[in-house]
Amino acid sequence: MSHYVVGDIQGCYAEFAQLLDIIAFDRARDRLWVVGDLVNRGPDSLSVLRTVKALGAAATIVLGNHDIHLLIVAAGHRAAHGHDTLSPILEAPDRDELLAWLRRQPLVVLEGELLMVHAGLLPSWTPARAVMLSREVEATLASATHDDFLRHLYGDEPARWDDKLTGYDRLRVIVNACTRLRFCSADDAMNTRRRASPPGSRTPSANRPG
Repeated sequence: MSHYVVGDIQGCYAEFAQLLDIIAFDRARDRLWVVGDLVNRGPDSLSVLRTVKALGAAATIVLGNHDIHLLIVAAGHRAAHGHDTLSPILEAPDRDELLAWLRRQPLVVLEGELLMVHAGLLPSWTPARAVMLSREVEATLASATHDDFLRHLYGDEPARWDDKLTGYDRLRVIVNACTRLRFCSADDAMNTRRRASPPGSRTPSANRPG
């Protein structure tokens, strides 16, 4: 069995399919970890979603910021950006099935000594703690309150983690850290926008957000 990891497919289905051919991926034998941002920017996000979903247990996915953006746009809480390439998904006959599947994906996956997250973890979070926080978001996205959660998800505040946070503020910080974090300080203050490293910051050792 081979274990492959790929990140930021971002709708580039032709290249993704070619990659699977090159490695001779066998869903009965191999495993694929997808490090978020399955959709957007590229021309065929719809085929990417359908293909990864069809892999079933052979594929393990975490959500990225573009995947979260798709869920928010699909729910009608934010207009698509001018450069988004999400329309084929939103107009697809199986859109509801695909979106429901996407909402059930985690932010963090931990398997033995391997941890997968799209952006990063905050300094005070252990891997086990990060999984528990991810599950809080997963439970909300899978619940009847997911629409209200998506309505309140966009935003950069609070910009620092605090164990006392509750409600949507708490969930927003978890999502931002796992899907949008670029830099952070030792006291869990987040920077989700700046591309150049600010003084005294720590760069998370994870996949760069799109």
